Amino acid sequence: GNLSSPVSGIISKVDNILSTPFRFALSIGDDVKELLDTYKENEKLKSEISDLENQQEELQRVMDENEALKAEISTSDSFTNPVNLIAQVIVRSPVSWYDSLVVGVGSSYDVKSGMLVTSNGGLIGKISSVSSQSSNVELLSSSEKINIPVKISTGNSFIYGLLTSFDKSTSQYVVSQVNSSEKIEANFQVLTSGLDGESVSDVIVGNVSKVDDASDTLNRKIYVTPKVNFDAVRYVTIVGD
Repeated sequence: GNLSSPVSGIISKVDNILSTPFRFALSIGDDVKELLDTYKENEKLKSEISDLENQQEELQRVMDENEALKAEISTSDSFTNPVNLIAQVIVRSPVSWYDSLVVGVGSSYDVKSGMLVTSNGGLIGKISSVSSQSSNVELLSSSEKINIPVKISTGNSFIYGLLTSFDKSTSQYVVSQVNSSEKIEANFQVLTSGLDGESVSDVIVGNVSKVDDASDTLNRKIYVTPKVNFDAVRYVTIVGD
């Protein structure tokens, strides 16, 4: 009994000395485990937030598409032509952004070359080529020569001319070969006339912005602000007879 006390005391002290690092190690283990758990939870939350953000972006995209389609339907209703089709833009290359685009309807829907193409109620181009399920649209904002007959509304009569080009520096259409010396003022509306026997009439082109008069009436240049923003074209309406 007398010997056991000092030995017990020594063993007890050794236990205390040895157990401290182990307790410290155990404590670190718990902390690391907790840290790992938190990290995993954090990664899971980040993943869930990312998924939610992606879903939000997708929802916004669908809502935007829906709004664009509704807007196109409302303006398409104003056309009473035999061919009056709403089509989605399916290809538009950044390289040829202002030259052409491809829409998802073709000859199976009676689409033909030369038909006019509008967006949000304003003229944007003509069908240049057609396959059974898609059509290529030549945009009026391209540098190619335009040759579409138009009429300028003065309020009580029409002045006739030809939509001949697009001025890229000012983003304006140019109308020339005007048939009258009558005064043409800013904000007069410009529409297609259909006098070429190919294009349909009464499609809105835009509004007069300025007039460069000339002594020869045919050389007058009328600049027209397009009704359409060429960057915001998702759906189009194809019109023809």
